[in-house]
Amino acid sequence: MDEPIELVVSDLNMRPLDGLDLLRRLRMTHPDLPFILMSGDVEVDQVAEAMQFGLSNLLLKPTEPARFEEAVQGALAQASNRRLAQGFKATTDRVGLLPKHTLELDASYARAVAGLRIHFQPIVNARSGAVIGSEALMRPGPGPLSSPVDLLDAAKRLGRSGALEDRLLEQACAAFEAQGAPHQLFLNCSVQKLLQLATAPPPWMMSGRLKLVLEVTERERPPSPGPLAEAMSSVRRFGAALAIDDLGAGHAGLLSVLSLTPEFVKIDRDVVQLMGERADVAVAVAELLRDDRWGAVIAEGVETTAEAYACLDAGIELQQGFLHARPAPQVVTEVEALGQASARRP
Repeated sequence: MDEPIELVVSDLNMRPLDGLDLLRRLRMTHPDLPFILMSGDVEVDQVAEAMQFGLSNLLLKPTEPARFEEAVQGALAQASNRRLAQGFKATTDRVGLLPKHTLELDASYARAVAGLRIHFQPIVNARSGAVIGSEALMRPGPGPLSSPVDLLDAAKRLGRSGALEDRLLEQACAAFEAQGAPHQLFLNCSVQKLLQLATAPPPWMMSGRLKLVLEVTERERPPSPGPLAEAMSSVRRFGAALAIDDLGAGHAGLLSVLSLTPEFVKIDRDVVQLMGERADVAVAVAELLRDDRWGAVIAEGVETTAEAYACLDAGIELQQGFLHARPAPQVVTEVEALGQASARRP
């Protein structure tokens, strides 16, 4: 065959050479060739080993044609991005060929990522003080990109958003597991990453050692509720739950959010602030949340006792914010309870 091979698709269970053996041997001569495995029955250890050898995607049979095409296009796109990144690095090694500000941004990005730390902010039951979960939040290293927002923007400009998200998810899981916390770990996850996790779950998601909740922000425009719902169905098989973040601030309509049947919904900080200031808003939110399809509702960004009690009066016991605890490297397992919702607001 004169034309170069651009992609390999293999079944996992073959004889005499199975798909995992083929992947191992192929990596000796083609370290960057996209490789997709298909199987109707797969073990966690097999997936973990395949990921170590650079597996592009894992498709569980039966696979819809559209899902197969999406996986193929995604694997080819990853390979193309990898080649572009390699070319970018080769170019930066040739002094003077890139604008100075690009080189400075690249250096600042490297410093920020090298010093990256994970902090945890508890999600608490405001009545009892019990902690039901912790959200993992990144804290970049010192320098011009020490703000999380600035680091995310730099990653996007440099074409490294996917790599940064992979690192954050893996580092957060490792830091949380090391502390042995018994509650759930909330991880911020882009829509694109969620779609990838559904077909190629990494070891940290498949280990079964953590109670994971994947937070997808409503501020990010999803492709459509259909693919996202299918992805969540796949991810839930590995024990993960779904949280819709920033409800009330983004693109998704209320009906499309409900169609995903999330285990958690996090009310946006701006809505929480209005609830603390205006009783009519609190009443309207309480009425809206009577629908059982919302799952457990969490008030995010609670900073004052007025906001906390307004949320309690609306039936929102789960809360997160500076009032209860600030993000810190150590996982918190209990906070001081506010008391009864019937108490007078300040």
